[in-house]
Amino acid sequence: MRLSSLAALAEALGAEIGLRRGQSVEAMRERQAEKKAAELTGVAQGSAALEGQAVGRRTLEAAKRRTKYSLLSGPGLRLWA
Repeated sequence: MRLSSLAALAEALGAEIGLRRGQSVEAMRERQAEKKAAELTGVAQGSAALEGQAVGRRTLEAAKRRTKYSLLSGPGLRLWA
């Protein structure tokens, strides 16, 4: 959603929106991608562990990095879903 669309929606609802600068959009996307990648790889690791097929720490970290970059290179909505 574009900022102008969000502002129009807020106005239609009789609400106000305000933005404050905290961090760059790119830093926010990076942080969300790291969080989502940890969540996704954690679920996969948990399932694998139940079957006695868990991977080592280095392999898991590599999977997190690959997942993070995949999330960042794909559609933005994947980061927040």
